[in-house]
Amino acid sequence: MDQAVGPTVPTPRAAVPQAGQASGSSSDRVPALAWLIAAAFVAVELAVSGRYGFMQDELYFVEASRHLAFGYVDQPPLAPLLTRVAELPGLSPTAIRIIPALAGGAVVVAAARFAALFGAGRLGRVLAALTMACTPFLLGSDHVDNTTALDLLAWTVVLLCVTTALLRDRPRWWLGAGVAAGLGLETNDLMLLLLIAVGLGVLLSRQAGVLRTRWPWLGAAIAAVIWVPNLIWQATHGWPQLAMASALHQQNNSVGNYLGGLPAQLVYLGLVGAALAIAGFIKLWRTPELRFLAVAVTVVVVYVLAWVPGKVYYTDGVALILLAGLPFVPIGDVHKLPASSQHSATLGDTVGWPQLVRAVAAQDAARARAGQPPTSIFTGYYGEAAALDVLGSADHLPPVLSGHNAFWMWGPGHASDRTVLVVDALGRLRPYFASCRLLTTYHAPYQVHNDWTPIQIGVCTGPSASWHTLWPRLKHYQ
Repeated sequence: MDQAVGPTVPTPRAAVPQAGQASGSSSDRVPALAWLIAAAFVAVELAVSGRYGFMQDELYFVEASRHLAFGYVDQPPLAPLLTRVAELPGLSPTAIRIIPALAGGAVVVAAARFAALFGAGRLGRVLAALTMACTPFLLGSDHVDNTTALDLLAWTVVLLCVTTALLRDRPRWWLGAGVAAGLGLETNDLMLLLLIAVGLGVLLSRQAGVLRTRWPWLGAAIAAVIWVPNLIWQATHGWPQLAMASALHQQNNSVGNYLGGLPAQLVYLGLVGAALAIAGFIKLWRTPELRFLAVAVTVVVVYVLAWVPGKVYYTDGVALILLAGLPFVPIGDVHKLPASSQHSATLGDTVGWPQLVRAVAAQDAARARAGQPPTSIFTGYYGEAAALDVLGSADHLPPVLSGHNAFWMWGPGHASDRTVLVVDALGRLRPYFASCRLLTTYHAPYQVHNDWTPIQIGVCTGPSASWHTLWPRLKHYQ
């Protein structure tokens, strides 16, 4: 699981005022209509948040929140911690999607604030908020509970604080940037990319003199202090994030990834958003006061296209066909949507998890009736393991294990390996068991075609060694 995003910079609509020209607080005020647009964004997101089920990352976060730590194999601790808080009133898709929806609303407001900093009037600020609220990547990324929504908010706040500090000569805003950066680093290590990009942007622009003052460095110190707990966790656990980064690079650098990376980013912005982004990018380069942002955006885009071109949402968030990120379509008609929508994190991947749990529980019960009750369940991926743990408590399933990401680090515990019910992992276990056979194949309901269908469910017996002996060979980062 890896979710992250890049900076969102609204299109400048007018010449940027000089630093001291518009220092009054009223000059940068966000219009009431922009706040209403943000509120409408949140309301729409929450209104449809419960129409489908959990997405696999959400189930994984719920499971991670039951193993609270200062870090995980594939992410820092903030997102699982907030998931734990969100589910306190009761676990449901709507409950854990409240925070992402609010984060999206905050980004909409920030868009209006950026427009103000860039010199736009009231209409320009409202249009910036409206454009941001309608972009496909925001509609999709802030609909589900994963790191993407928090990343997007953290990146936006860092850029907003830095831009305010430089354009309005308010150096204390660097401290706000430091807090946002620190929280961003506790959400996703990709925040480092933004900080390096912003640093280069300032260094190579007319604002380079600010680096001789204490304020940017105080902000950096604040970010570092906030990040320290996760750094310590990574250091004491062998830096698994480095292994994870290497795995992501290997899995996302095909020829097709390189050829389609940049076009995919523009598609994810939507037709209007892509046009505005191109115009805004040109404007940033042509405006000396904003050139630091142009450099920062260029560094981010070039890095992603060169290192992990398959992860296009590292710069623009998860983008979908307009409104396809929200479940307006009846669940029975999801299969009729274009393939790009079905495979999105907010549509196809939210369908079928309860049915998978029931299918596994049925096989568990059948083996028990045959006198061979499974002593553990092993899954190929964290989504399946999390679904069985979170949604299968009423079925009294045996311990659920997986070698994928954080599940591998949590280990097999005291689970027995005598009779293993296997979900989507027969190929992984077959070398280590005397007998592995297929029992059934699960297909997602409603004819949905996503990454989680079909799934083979089988059984393995006669282990060649104990779980603890086999465990180092079953590690799988992705």
